[in-house]
Amino acid sequence: MAQIEYDEEGGISLYFFAAFWGLLLIPLTYFYWPRGQKKVSSTVPCKCKQCALKNELLSRKNPTSTLGNWIKRLLFLVGWVILVLLIMQASKVEKDYVDYDPFLILNVDRGATKSEIKKAYRELSLKYHPDKEGGDDVKFMQISKAHAALTDEEAKENWEKYGNPDGPKAATFGIALPSWIVDKNNSIYVLGIYVACFMVILPIVVSMWWAKSNKTAGEKIHVLTNQLYHDYIHRTPGMSLKMVLKVLSTSFEFDKKSNPEMIFRPTDEQDVKKVQRELPTAQEDKKTAAATKVFSYPHSVKARTVLNAHMLRVALPANTLEIDRQYIVSKTPMLMQEMVNIFVKLLFLHLQGRVPNKVKLVSLESMIRLHQYLVQAVGEGKSPLLQLPHLHESQLKQLSVRKREVKSLEHLARLSNKERESILNFMEQQEYQDLMNVLGLLPVVYLDVETQVIDDEDRQEITAHSIVTVKCRLRRESFKNVYFSQNEKSDQNGTPSKSNGYAVQSQENNNNNHQKHNKPKKGMGRKQVRGGKKLNKNQNNADSKPVTENGKGDEPSENAEEDENGVVVADGTNESAEKESEQATTTNNDDSSDGELWDPEEDPAKKLRELLDSKPKTSVEVHCPYYPEIRQEGWWVYMCEAKTQMLKSPVEKVCGLKDMETVELKFTAPEKGHYTYNVHVRSDCYVGLDVEKELKLHVLPAKVIEDTKQWHFSDDEEKEDEGKSGSGEETVTDDDEDDDSGEGKGGAKGKGKENDEDDDGYTDISDDEEDDDSDNSE
Repeated sequence: MAQIEYDEEGGISLYFFAAFWGLLLIPLTYFYWPRGQKKVSSTVPCKCKQCALKNELLSRKNPTSTLGNWIKRLLFLVGWVILVLLIMQASKVEKDYVDYDPFLILNVDRGATKSEIKKAYRELSLKYHPDKEGGDDVKFMQISKAHAALTDEEAKENWEKYGNPDGPKAATFGIALPSWIVDKNNSIYVLGIYVACFMVILPIVVSMWWAKSNKTAGEKIHVLTNQLYHDYIHRTPGMSLKMVLKVLSTSFEFDKKSNPEMIFRPTDEQDVKKVQRELPTAQEDKKTAAATKVFSYPHSVKARTVLNAHMLRVALPANTLEIDRQYIVSKTPMLMQEMVNIFVKLLFLHLQGRVPNKVKLVSLESMIRLHQYLVQAVGEGKSPLLQLPHLHESQLKQLSVRKREVKSLEHLARLSNKERESILNFMEQQEYQDLMNVLGLLPVVYLDVETQVIDDEDRQEITAHSIVTVKCRLRRESFKNVYFSQNEKSDQNGTPSKSNGYAVQSQENNNNNHQKHNKPKKGMGRKQVRGGKKLNKNQNNADSKPVTENGKGDEPSENAEEDENGVVVADGTNESAEKESEQATTTNNDDSSDGELWDPEEDPAKKLRELLDSKPKTSVEVHCPYYPEIRQEGWWVYMCEAKTQMLKSPVEKVCGLKDMETVELKFTAPEKGHYTYNVHVRSDCYVGLDVEKELKLHVLPAKVIEDTKQWHFSDDEEKEDEGKSGSGEETVTDDDEDDDSGEGKGGAKGKGKENDEDDDGYTDISDDEEDDDSDNSE
């Protein structure tokens, strides 16, 4: 009969407690051990005042210096000390069960003879006999039993068969718990602990977790915020930037009731009114709050005022609204990304007929521009040059070169070193060096677009309703590598800078494609508009605008001006060169498609590894001194139709662009015809550095799937079968035909005419005729 033994001495129970404590302590330490920030200061080489303040703010945010983190570390260390003590005590517990070994008890070898065994038994029995001084009853019994197991046949058989000279025993099961847990006197206490843990504490913890999880949706966005965004984006198809800012300010993340982290003070209302008087949008804010109830909530008015002051770089009270500004601005990227996701969702729901209103692309563009303005603290309509350090709005008027106003970052970078130093002569040496360091770090993104239909025989042939994959290859360079190196070469050669020879585009046109700086092709130079003087070869090569990636020169700028020779310079394109480039592109595509069986970039194993890669992708750090946290570069990639300005693909977010990245945009091809699309690459942190490329598609008619029949019958045969079935005449199957032929009877009832021609013009030959032909040949 089985017996249950409890751990009366408490030795085995140490294993249970040590294992249970370790299962709790190890994951808690991994997830909740206070970790210091890897980067407590910005790595951008800028020593401006605002960057210094940001680094100081980041150093104060370092969690290693807080008292709460030290208390957490102390508690975890105490827990680990307890675990080590439990393991040490458990290792000292002796084993209750040891294999019975009579040779070990008698201290003889396993090959000992009977005489040696008897001799050892006599010596040990004389030593441990109970009647002797210093005798031991237990030890004497063990010696006697061991001697019997080695000399007595029955005891030896029991030992060899059951491991014990006394024969089989009842099975015992040990429980690694002390017996007082199941004692009747302690049952009320054990039951109370069980009820407290599993019926009180556990339900409370689960309910708290469930209530907290129900308040958020997606990327820790409040459910009410998500519903608010859905409502306004759906009701306002074309949202302006100001409207997006109003909706953003109503987010429940800025409400004290919904977010305990948000701080509201009794003096906030007075401080907000003081700041509103300094803003040019004060009257508009009052009208907005009076017109819509949602926009008049205190948290909405406060957030809207703080965000407007942030973009206009208005100073806020240090101990009140400035702290709120840092928190609110740090939350905006997450909220803006949620807005973009909802916009795309509503657009595709409309295409499916599930949502009546059609959202417009202008809403998406307003969201992206507001995101850029908030990261760089640049107001709407302000110059993108304000992203550079030590440049203020009052100093922008001095940025002019020979009556040509510099309006963009690219134009400033294209200037020669002498020209740049001359227009920035109001700066000190250190300020100028900071500006050049930041300007050299700015990104230049080149976009290469390729279309194909995956899993099709001819990938380059696009047919109606096929799934088209647009591969966007992004290559990132810096202003330093692209523009500064060219300026240094031009200065060394004594040739004028490339920026002197062409008119500067306006700020709106600057958001087009960034160009590859290759040597212009033949016929791609500038054309002389007026003046009668021809440009010489050297001047043309030095002053011509770089060719874009699609092989075409840029269109003439609207604000083109005369140069020193009285010639208006514009970028022209040569039709023959354009045709040559198109033919070369077509030839390359054809050559690459011929014999192509497998594309390494489409390796499913590679894509699976990229999906399973849990490492966060890092990019290049952004110079954003007014943004309270360290920010990495990010890019939105999407495609829209040029004519209708309708989004055709989901908006993809690229967060790891350091050198090269490939993004795939998929959409369903429209009906037969010629279409023009625009592929956009929009920065989420810089103003004026977006990329746009035109994509033209020729959609062919959908392929007609031929209805191939497995069996072909002639028209006469079908009519004959129909006539027989209509007259009630019995038709003969193939099996009946074989049976009839076996009996020697003519089985021609179910046959049609011999050698009748079918629809394809071929003659059907029956099986009997084939057999006759084979017999004749033999």
